[in-house]
Amino acid sequence: MFTRKFFLILGLCLAVFFLAHNLYFFPNRSGYIFALHVKYTQIISEQWRYPTIDETAKFYDPPLFFLISGLFTRVTSYLSGKEFFDAIVYWRYFSILFPLISGYLWYQIIKKMLPENQPARFTFLLLLFSLPVLHKTLVMYTIEPWLLLVTSWTLWYFIFKVLPKPTWLNTIQLGLLMAICLLSRISALAILAALCAGYLGLAYLHRISWSKSLGLLLVFLLVVSLGTGWFYGRKSDIYEDRVTIIMNRFKGGVVPEERLAFLTEIPFHFMMTHPIRMEVWLNRFIPIYYSEFWGDFWNYFIQRRYGIDFEAREADRLLTTPQRVAGLALQNQVNLPTTILMVIGLGYLVLRILKKLRRPDEQWLIELIFLITFIVTWLGFLYSITFNGSAKGDSIKASYMLFILPIFVYQLVIFLFKVIKKHKYIFLPITLWLSLATIINLWWSWY
Repeated sequence: MFTRKFFLILGLCLAVFFLAHNLYFFPNRSGYIFALHVKYTQIISEQWRYPTIDETAKFYDPPLFFLISGLFTRVTSYLSGKEFFDAIVYWRYFSILFPLISGYLWYQIIKKMLPENQPARFTFLLLLFSLPVLHKTLVMYTIEPWLLLVTSWTLWYFIFKVLPKPTWLNTIQLGLLMAICLLSRISALAILAALCAGYLGLAYLHRISWSKSLGLLLVFLLVVSLGTGWFYGRKSDIYEDRVTIIMNRFKGGVVPEERLAFLTEIPFHFMMTHPIRMEVWLNRFIPIYYSEFWGDFWNYFIQRRYGIDFEAREADRLLTTPQRVAGLALQNQVNLPTTILMVIGLGYLVLRILKKLRRPDEQWLIELIFLITFIVTWLGFLYSITFNGSAKGDSIKASYMLFILPIFVYQLVIFLFKVIKKHKYIFLPITLWLSLATIINLWWSWY
């Protein structure tokens, strides 16, 4: 027991050091559309109003994250004497807590799913922490780390509070958490869909009657609607219908004759050798998403080791070095088996759910919630970037799915320890390869 606690504390300290190091050396004003995010934050926290489309192109986003981080920044700006755009760095340091708390919540969930398999639980944490897209996003001022926290908390609350005790009070509290998620980003609709299925699943498991299940579901949806309707139902001369604006930012997205190629075409050799933005736009979904997930296709996470400073990269968004391109190519190459395992793991998760359909249990319902969250997120993302995304492909960012990264890893871990482990001659080389990929990913993510 002492040894386990020692390694847990050591791992936590190393994780904090890793995150703090990256934040310290990453330029404060760098990242995805930094100025547009901070402008929204400044306006809503100082003037108590929404920004207009002329003030920031991010005007359509839900306000909760910007309001909370803005109020925090106003306080730290006053205490430190720094102007608002520089004081945002203190929020970035504060947000180190978000992945750590999320990791703890997911560790509890995985412990419930795999109670007798401690190696699988630690493998889950290590693989999750090693994902490059996680570290690349955490250093930036963006919504995703906050969304990871609140969605993890919401799923945890359903699994540990509502599932064992589906009361009216728990349902109201879950509805409030769900409203927080939706007021942070509209992609949390995937969590909403999954939890609706979760309430129906309670009756399917014979935990409660169908009438109570439907009653709880209606109360849950009522609380969510009351908590979010004032924003998503708001209309004005400036915003018109917010949902319409969100879904029509680029007026048509990919042209119809290009949509199939956009979604399915894989320039594999090119993807494995030059995974970074170019002067000629590569508007293909798979190579961009894959290169963003394991590397940095849009060239924002410019590690110091390559000698490219913030000002130079801001002046030339295509600026890179042959060494950096080679490093990004290695990321794509070494993580191909990991990606294949994740995809196979998704198929295995579907089979597990179908197999238990006639004799479901609590684990079945939790995995069903995972699967619905995962599928709805992907469907919404693919619809958005295909029909309403940028024609240049720059709306394809893997960081938008940061809140479901734990499900990506769960699919891999469950397949690894439930299927592959039964075949030791396969399990050993795969484990060694995953260990090597983890080391390379952590090295790449070290800023």
